[in-house]
Amino acid sequence: MCRLLAPLLLVASAQALAPPPHLRLLTCDLDDTFWPTAEVVAAANTALSTALEARGADSSLLGETMKRLRRAAGVQMSYTEARTSAISELLGGDHGTAEELFQLWLDARQQASEDLLFPDAATSLAEVRRRHPDARIGAVTNGRGDPRRIPSLAPYFDFCVSGEDADVHPQRKPAPRIYEAALERAHCGPDGWVHLGDDVLNDCSAAKSCGARTVWLDAAAPSWAENAYSTMSAADREKRRLAAEAVDVAVAVDRTIGGLAELPDAVDGALS
Repeated sequence: MCRLLAPLLLVASAQALAPPPHLRLLTCDLDDTFWPTAEVVAAANTALSTALEARGADSSLLGETMKRLRRAAGVQMSYTEARTSAISELLGGDHGTAEELFQLWLDARQQASEDLLFPDAATSLAEVRRRHPDARIGAVTNGRGDPRRIPSLAPYFDFCVSGEDADVHPQRKPAPRIYEAALERAHCGPDGWVHLGDDVLNDCSAAKSCGARTVWLDAAAPSWAENAYSTMSAADREKRRLAAEAVDVAVAVDRTIGGLAELPDAVDGALS
């Protein structure tokens, strides 16, 4: 019996002594991965509405004005430009004040993201840092959230790439350009790269096609679902739904988690 157990014990000892997988880069989606987007955007919109009403503007027209402007301009108009232009229009063309109010909206968005962080968001990143102190951590988002402006997350992020950035827009997720920009910011290739996100199309399938290992946070409503803050048309939403449902999860996803507390082990597992 002892002779039979000896090889098993040697394997177990070797596994225990083996160095952890080498993580060079962890990139993370933000919206619906670290906070609930609908609630965060609603809080920012409330702050903006209050400021607009104080200046005599009808804030109830903001959403439809944004949609009209973006439909007319197409994808070449960023959401930042659409929101700022809509504010300016509601203020009678006062673009200077519009830019101030957009910054107010953005600040309120970052504050709401801090206030509504999902459980274990910061502690999971701290554990990844502890295990992989030389790795870089970056955000890859289509939106305007920036973890470097969110106190609980700021210590863990080295950079943020947004679909609104000049060197990315309008090639938002799931286009590869945004992930290529992340690798450029990190000054590395795809070896040792893991991407975390809640969307199997935008995050897992798209990052996987660029060489990442992937961790899927399967805990939120799909991003193609209708949201009050979205400027997507019904046709665009249906197209997005079909594309997401066509993703082969078994191919696109290396590890699946139900909460952020599972992230450190999932990162190591994805690299194994």
